[in-house]
Amino acid sequence: MSGSEVGAARCTVSRTDTEHDASGACSELLEKRKRRAGSKDSKRRRKKERREANTPVEGLFDSDEERAASQSIPPDSQDPLPLTRDALHDVLQHLRERNLPDGEVALRLVAQARSHLQKHCSSLVRLPSPSVRLIVVGDLHGHLNDLLHILEVYGDPCQSTAYLFNGDFVDKGVWGPEVLLILFCLLLLYPAYVNINRGNHESWTCNDRYGFREHLMHAFPEYHIDLYSWIHASFRCMPLCTLIGEKVCVMHGGLPLEPVSLSEIEAIPRGSVPLGSQLDKKADRIFQALLWSDPSKHAGPNKKRCVGWCFTQQHTEEFLKSNNLSCIVRSHENIPTGFQRTHDGLITTVFSASNYYRQNSGSVATIDNCLQVMQGITWNKPHEHSHHRESLSKKSFTEKMNARKVFVTNLPCSVTEKEIRDWLSSHGCGRISHVFCGKGRNTIEDAGYAHIQFDSVSSASQAIQECDNTEIHKRVVRVALAKKGEKIQFELPTNLRVAIRELMHGAPNGQDAYEGKNISMIRDALHRQHGKERFDVTRWGFKSFSSAMLTVGGVCLEYTSRTVLLAFFEGSQKHQAFKDAQREQRSMLREDNCQPTSTASAPGSAASRGQQDCYVDLYD
Repeated sequence: MSGSEVGAARCTVSRTDTEHDASGACSELLEKRKRRAGSKDSKRRRKKERREANTPVEGLFDSDEERAASQSIPPDSQDPLPLTRDALHDVLQHLRERNLPDGEVALRLVAQARSHLQKHCSSLVRLPSPSVRLIVVGDLHGHLNDLLHILEVYGDPCQSTAYLFNGDFVDKGVWGPEVLLILFCLLLLYPAYVNINRGNHESWTCNDRYGFREHLMHAFPEYHIDLYSWIHASFRCMPLCTLIGEKVCVMHGGLPLEPVSLSEIEAIPRGSVPLGSQLDKKADRIFQALLWSDPSKHAGPNKKRCVGWCFTQQHTEEFLKSNNLSCIVRSHENIPTGFQRTHDGLITTVFSASNYYRQNSGSVATIDNCLQVMQGITWNKPHEHSHHRESLSKKSFTEKMNARKVFVTNLPCSVTEKEIRDWLSSHGCGRISHVFCGKGRNTIEDAGYAHIQFDSVSSASQAIQECDNTEIHKRVVRVALAKKGEKIQFELPTNLRVAIRELMHGAPNGQDAYEGKNISMIRDALHRQHGKERFDVTRWGFKSFSSAMLTVGGVCLEYTSRTVLLAFFEGSQKHQAFKDAQREQRSMLREDNCQPTSTASAPGSAASRGQQDCYVDLYD
């Protein structure tokens, strides 16, 4: 073989090996692409199956246990006492000023609204044609600014202005408790001019996920559990649909993908929202559609919400024709302008929460006495985030928490938390949430105080009444509400204050009186007369004998020029003589215009220090 042939063979071998390696790499790359494509196809297939089956997102909606729990009655067998009209007006005024009522008042209000809805409403409410106009308010979602703006523009409910609030009152916005309570106040004060439809967010599932439960917990920390149960009991009594003048049908969501009559809607039992894609009963499918469905160009499952359906113009026309209706007014969808007509004007969608998403405007729909549906006012109010509510309600929230907290002082340093709890239990106080005795310690700090958090305001009040001025380890403790800036005033017992006054006046056996004497002399004389242990002022909460003397009525303490503390009866001859001497001494100092010399025993001199050491109160 020639050299050229060898070179050609080598080139051929080299080229063949390279082609083999390249083909192997390409095949591996193709396999990877096939696996990726397969995984993407499987994801798309699973997603499509889930949408077609209309399966709710896991963890979003009620389980069987939660749905059964939502059917339960509120915790009390009987409704709380209803509020009077005057009380309802007061609560409404406070809510408009962003002041929440007491938890017990809120509980009575919600229970009263639930009773009204249960007795006077059904799944379908039929209203006559409005005398002047009816305002249909769409989703509010806890936007208190928007609700107050609507009431300010159109005024309170009256014969000329009626309101229909079309669901989704809570969640998302932080003022959900205030919005809901205002609507309940309006419903009870003006039942002839205020009506309510239920929305999809009036349910346990949405409230647990979208914030209303936390908002209620923050607004009513003491009553939020009972309030949450009563509120959902009221949700289950709300109507699903309202018919105005037998022509205009108002619902929150939309229609199912099957024929439905008004009589079938009216026969639906109110209760928890039926969820899931496989609903056997037609009534459950109608129930779900009225709260969740949306109008669309294509019929089928509601893929955006994973619950409810998308219904077309054909479904709308069939529903209106079969029930002799003119149009549908609904909410449920965020509209940029707050008002939109679809299906050739047969459906009107109204959304009233401005700045809900992407700076949308809020609006309302008005229905006149001719049953014409028109757009009302349009507005755009700033969205209030959680920190707005926290900054405005922080004071109110703190006051409510402090109403359950008591401050106990003058405790002995050796007392333990268990002994404090036993002491409170022995006086019949309620259940204690927390005892704060100091950081990382199970005994009280040297200051001798503790903060005690009770479960209720009544338990805190009972602790103050029963435990104040009682003893622990032979120490008399004081109990009061934990209010910032307030101090507990300690006092000596009456018999000891009488003993001090008698000693200063002079004993009946002719002993010298101690008025005008150094208080250390008075203290020593009392110790000799009554015993040092019995007259231990620290037992009564005083750090020194001089602070205890300040609680003796009619007695005042005066410092001499040598800073010696003397005790006088205020206004007595000795006290007046002492004051005259003090004024004379000050006038002499001003005349001389100089400081006293060392020979005159000035306050800083050695002689004054010697005298001061003889008479200084060792407890000061």
